[in-house]
Amino acid sequence: MVADYASGCGLTSSFNKPYNAKTNPAGPRCDFLDTNANLLARDPATHFAYRPTDNVGVQYGLEALNEGWITVGDFLELNAAIGGFDVDGHPQAQRMAADPDTLARVYRGGFIDSFMGGALATVPIITQRTNADARGDIYDQLEDQIVRARLVKANGRADNQIIWRSGSTSGVDIAGKSLDLLNQWLDNIAADLSAPSTDKVVNNKPKDAVDTCWDLSGNKIVEPATTDPKRQCNLIYPYFSQPQLQAGQALTRDVLKCALKPIDFTDYNVGFTPAERTQLQSIFPNGVCDYSQPGIGQQPLLSTYLLLQ
Repeated sequence: MVADYASGCGLTSSFNKPYNAKTNPAGPRCDFLDTNANLLARDPATHFAYRPTDNVGVQYGLEALNEGWITVGDFLELNAAIGGFDVDGHPQAQRMAADPDTLARVYRGGFIDSFMGGALATVPIITQRTNADARGDIYDQLEDQIVRARLVKANGRADNQIIWRSGSTSGVDIAGKSLDLLNQWLDNIAADLSAPSTDKVVNNKPKDAVDTCWDLSGNKIVEPATTDPKRQCNLIYPYFSQPQLQAGQALTRDVLKCALKPIDFTDYNVGFTPAERTQLQSIFPNGVCDYSQPGIGQQPLLSTYLLLQ
């Protein structure tokens, strides 16, 4: 989120100036959430779209603590100070809390893609990264593995998806190769008169429809795309984790607001002094995330091509 709501608006008319918290609070807001207000609905008190952003109970740095990369003091300091963002995208001291009704709309309406339903189980999927060596790129290549994890969760398999990766100096036209491969894949499927199914998609894969990376010199490496850091492709293009995953969420990363549980000090691989225990309880007075439970409001997709009534 950013506070500059004029970006992307394309509003040049003085009649319809974009939102400004001080000078034009009633103007249109051009952030990602307000442009999806038809799904999220609007808060009648502010007229802004409801936000499905929540980090209540999230233990940032939990894995780092348990692996010994940070101290208990570091862990406590991080979680005490993490805060969140206000409705205008400015840092705030308190964490963000989403209401269950908004979360239910998000899940039912497909705002978070669960890959549930028959549609995405019966189409060929190519996820590709042409800049996998670019650290700090907002288009995080781990998202391809999140897609795969969600496909497995929804359909029990993900072999209708392939992952392709290359780097900034690979010199490989992945976009062109993907288009050619997809055309061949779809032609094979169209010639198969059997009923739509994942098996049909997988059985009609061209021989090149496999997980592949091209190294920085353009050499082709065919191997299963996993998060195993010892894989040859991952040695060239390593995956980097995300804060929610380091806090204990599964690779599907589909929990927007976690269920809470009481703090259990046996969950930690390190010891807490009595004072540190008291501090942790004060940081999480209502408990910490229990990722063994479904998220608050989490439910199946209602349907596709929803009609707003």
